[in-house]
Amino acid sequence: MYKILILVSLLTFNLYAEKKVEVFAATMDTNGSYVKASDDVVVTYDGLYVSAQTATYDHNTGILELYGRVHALKGAEYYAMGDYLMLDTQKDIRQFRPFFLQEYQDKLWISARSAKSEKEEYELHTGVVSSCNPQDPDWTLRFSSGYYDSEDQWMQLYNARLYAGEVPVFYLPYIAYPMDTTRRTGLLRPVFGYSADEGFIYQQPIFIAEDPQWDLELIPQVRTKRGEGLYNILRFVDSPSSFGSLTVGGFQEKASYQKEFDLLHDKHYGVEFDYEHRGFIKHWFDWDVQGTSGIYSDITYLNDVEYLNIQQNDSLNYSIDSQVTSKVNLFVNQSEDYFGAYSKYFIDLTKESNAGTIQNLPILQYHRYLNTFLDDHLLYSFDYRGSNFYREDGKNATQHELTLPLDLQFSLMDEYLTLTLSENLYASGIDFYGPNDQVATYGYDSGVYARDFQKVELNTNLVKSFEDFSHSVSLSAAYVLPGTDKRTGFYEDYQQEFEDNIANNVPCTQGPCEYNTITEVIEEASLEFTQFIFTAKGDEKLYHRLRQPLVYENGYDKYGELENELRYSFTKELDYYNNTFYNHQRDVISKTQNTLGYNDTVFIFHLSHLYEDKLVNAQRLNTRYVTTNARYNYSSRWNYFAGYAYDIENSETKNRNIGFLYKKRCWNVQLKYVENIRPILDSSGNSSSIKDSVVYL
Repeated sequence: MYKILILVSLLTFNLYAEKKVEVFAATMDTNGSYVKASDDVVVTYDGLYVSAQTATYDHNTGILELYGRVHALKGAEYYAMGDYLMLDTQKDIRQFRPFFLQEYQDKLWISARSAKSEKEEYELHTGVVSSCNPQDPDWTLRFSSGYYDSEDQWMQLYNARLYAGEVPVFYLPYIAYPMDTTRRTGLLRPVFGYSADEGFIYQQPIFIAEDPQWDLELIPQVRTKRGEGLYNILRFVDSPSSFGSLTVGGFQEKASYQKEFDLLHDKHYGVEFDYEHRGFIKHWFDWDVQGTSGIYSDITYLNDVEYLNIQQNDSLNYSIDSQVTSKVNLFVNQSEDYFGAYSKYFIDLTKESNAGTIQNLPILQYHRYLNTFLDDHLLYSFDYRGSNFYREDGKNATQHELTLPLDLQFSLMDEYLTLTLSENLYASGIDFYGPNDQVATYGYDSGVYARDFQKVELNTNLVKSFEDFSHSVSLSAAYVLPGTDKRTGFYEDYQQEFEDNIANNVPCTQGPCEYNTITEVIEEASLEFTQFIFTAKGDEKLYHRLRQPLVYENGYDKYGELENELRYSFTKELDYYNNTFYNHQRDVISKTQNTLGYNDTVFIFHLSHLYEDKLVNAQRLNTRYVTTNARYNYSSRWNYFAGYAYDIENSETKNRNIGFLYKKRCWNVQLKYVENIRPILDSSGNSSSIKDSVVYL
């Protein structure tokens, strides 16, 4: 034996062509094939960077042993610490005693009494897992044995006990979970809630991701006093430019709950299909079409509104719309032409049956984009729309519409003013049909409607920059003159009824007005003023718009409603919005909406007020509504939030919620109390509602 003492020495042992051990140390002793290193020992092997107090290496067996304050680092992913580490470089086996490993990205760490690894797999004995501070963890998962795959980032534990501090919470004989955020099959975060009417609420999503192009989420739920349900969501990507999802779900009510709350259905079920594809013509049919093509699908079928509400894990998200619209849109968009085909299917949630609801199946459109003549002074475009109005029970119709606007544009006063003269042509033809073409029984007379109207518009847009801001002002004056008006058949027979509905602001619910898509053109002028103020950084400081119509048509108010719209930013954090309509004839504010918002990232607050005073069929209807929500980010850990909505006119609270969110690096909890009104169909098929109060964890 001999001993060599050097300040810095390096000994490299070539094991295989692609692997080698490199030992750096201040002191190195060798005896044949046996080497002992001490004082600032550093070893590199197969991507591992290991430091220790002392190390020994046997060249014959390929066993490297390190002792005392062993630290191992592999890239920037994790590090391991212990008092002893053995590396069998020939069999690629490692033994740690004790063992500590921390994953840098998610701060998850493992500590075990001992560990053995072969290649990328670790066998663990008697240990602890957590993502909290290792010095004093808030929670730990303690186990008797486990396996960790560092390549797949997958952990398996046996006899696992979850502890909150030193308090045991529950026991699992086996648990497996990922150590990273890669999509993979497993359980997602559950939702817990309690309602006095529905009992304990529990949702447990099950996530299946066996292929990069799709995943499946199964969401069973239990409401102990109400019933059970299951919702399934399939998400997929079928090309680089398309994606979609399919949702199928249902819920079974308990007989006692259905009877107590007078529900129409004991089962709520539905199907939803969403799909979007850009370039489907090229991808599906391999047609080389200029421009872009696309398909968009948003389809929903359900037997009642409860299908939508029960799948929500937060009662603040209850559906408030009385109608669900399904759409399928296809288009081809070129530089000068646009072709579209659309279908719309409506489900009225206030009705037991929608056999009498008119559907748009389909709508065909061709649009010729704006083009110019006469040195860009004459502008024109063209639009065709063909619609099929269909329903299972009742009258059906087909309609063809043509629109042709012609604009003659001039610049005046050295381009300070722009004068536009417009001629607008429109025509519509409608035919009715019924089962077995029984037009006399199921339809109205066919009709043709044609009109033209002229429009004169004068506008200017002025911009001036100052040292700290810039100001933009736009002024416009317009006059619309109805031209000739030709009506036959259906449009002539019900002309007076259509005009009376518009004048009295009567909504169309049934009868011939269901097929009337004509927007009446009346003789009127309008004056409009718009201004913007921008800061030196380009941020909007002020937006203000004022519009006043002047109506010359008999049967209408001489002065149309004055509209004033304002958006102002007091500071970067505080802004205000107002939109107000004033009715001269009645001398009332017919509608006003005010919203005040504040956001400095610590305190977030929104307050909105809506007031409406309108006449419907000569009856005055008022709406007064206020909503507010606030969030206070007290610290990086504590967030408090609350919301409130109140119907002032009916003296009724619509919804309210209050709660908090506590966040730490290794865990968070949210507790929220929600009151909301849930729309339902009662046993008579009429629209009704239930007031829910739920606590969510």
